[in-house]
Amino acid sequence: MTQVPQEIETMLLLDTTESMNWSSSETDPTARKDVVGEAIGTIVEVLAAADSQAAREGEEQEDEGAGGLRTVLFSGNRPGRDIGDLNPDNLQAKWSAIQWIGDTWIVPGFNALLQAYKSEFGSRPPEQRPILRALVITDGEAKDSDQFDALLERVSGNMYVIIATVGHGRDHERAVAAYQAIGQRNAHLKVVNLSGADPETISKTLLAMIAD
Repeated sequence: MTQVPQEIETMLLLDTTESMNWSSSETDPTARKDVVGEAIGTIVEVLAAADSQAAREGEEQEDEGAGGLRTVLFSGNRPGRDIGDLNPDNLQAKWSAIQWIGDTWIVPGFNALLQAYKSEFGSRPPEQRPILRALVITDGEAKDSDQFDALLERVSGNMYVIIATVGHGRDHERAVAAYQAIGQRNAHLKVVNLSGADPETISKTLLAMIAD
């Protein structure tokens, strides 16, 4: 009997701190949020196209948001903000409503992401829930990285985390080093350094990592 691969659900945890307004590289003054926004636009278009193809092939969609990228925003030491699914139809409106303020505290946002996952799949028996693939896009070292490390140790059983770091400079280097140190202790965490990358490179890299 052929074993059916376990479903994977990708969700985005997006850094919306003030530093995302800063330049994307030493040679490119484009704001990090604009580079990331263009890359996410490509990602949601690809996901939407894949979902449409699946529908044409007769696969059943669970809800109208299928194919979107469930997204939680984080900045400051306050609860993460779940903005629902991003898709090509609503991306511009939802993106323009984001406020880029505060500093980097990742745990409140990650807890909100886990809550979003639970609200969507918590009614299923544990063995029937999809693997959570948490895609984190950030440009800075979290002030609560120790707590984040401990959190991952507790909840990583049915979850994988990809941390994609953007930006440049010493702050960026410290952030990469801090996340890589956590990854050395937790096989469920992978860090990809996208320092100075353009939108096309970011989207291609992340799509390759989240392809089912």
